[in-house]
Amino acid sequence: MTQHTDISVIIPTYRPGNYLWQCIDSLLSQTLQKNLYEIIIVLNGPKEPYNNLIRKYILENDCNDNISLIACETAGVSNARNIGIENAKGRYICFVDDDDWVSDCYLEQLLNTCNYSKSVVEANVMDYDEDNSTYKNDYLTSVYNDLSAKDKDYTVFAARRVLSSSCCKLIPVEAIGTVRFNRKYKIGEDALFMAEISKNISCIRLSNPEAIYYRRLRANSASRTTITYNYRICNAFSLCKQYLRIYLSSPLQYSLPFFINRMMAVAKITIILTFSKHIHS
Repeated sequence: MTQHTDISVIIPTYRPGNYLWQCIDSLLSQTLQKNLYEIIIVLNGPKEPYNNLIRKYILENDCNDNISLIACETAGVSNARNIGIENAKGRYICFVDDDDWVSDCYLEQLLNTCNYSKSVVEANVMDYDEDNSTYKNDYLTSVYNDLSAKDKDYTVFAARRVLSSSCCKLIPVEAIGTVRFNRKYKIGEDALFMAEISKNISCIRLSNPEAIYYRRLRANSASRTTITYNYRICNAFSLCKQYLRIYLSSPLQYSLPFFINRMMAVAKITIILTFSKHIHS
């Protein structure tokens, strides 16, 4: 593995299926020179048979120089991403979920768009619905299209909707600093992480629309697993407290409108869930 590189792609994976190979294949097919990026796969949870299968893939595809595999028994996507950050050698971090994939020019376009400051580069996004094998716009697709029509660099508040996810973008290591994903949360951990590093983001830029992040929608994926109503309510209140704590830790560096918006979004979801529960009870 090279000692210095531009991009570290971090893939957390838990009991992966065959979709993982499509994810890795898309990253090995990048137009960006292979010496300019590394792929870090963090296998969290049960080690076998997944560890052996991934190592077999690496051997058969002769990509040992580009891919490193780290096994960790502690489950949790936040923990896996944190391990990836700790082991990254690149100047930029790119998170990719194990059931998603990217277009061939993805990394090259993201890197070309970056202005080598503390700017975050946002990619175009499309959803793939596995149930009926169709592609459709993601909510981030609409956000990307709305912003791209204005053709400019954006403040954290102006592009706040893209900061709900840590994927689909290029993030400078300098902006991340010592911040890590909060392992306490299973819902909203992405937005919380991006909010905490927001004080270190100079601007948000949009990549070429051909740089596409494809999100696979699976019925049994972690993001679509049914979570109890009570858990969601408790999680929402806890998130609001956490947002407030983060803002108050550096009120002169964080954007107050951005954090107010984040807490209002959490509160809105809570109200909708409460109303929905009463309607169906």
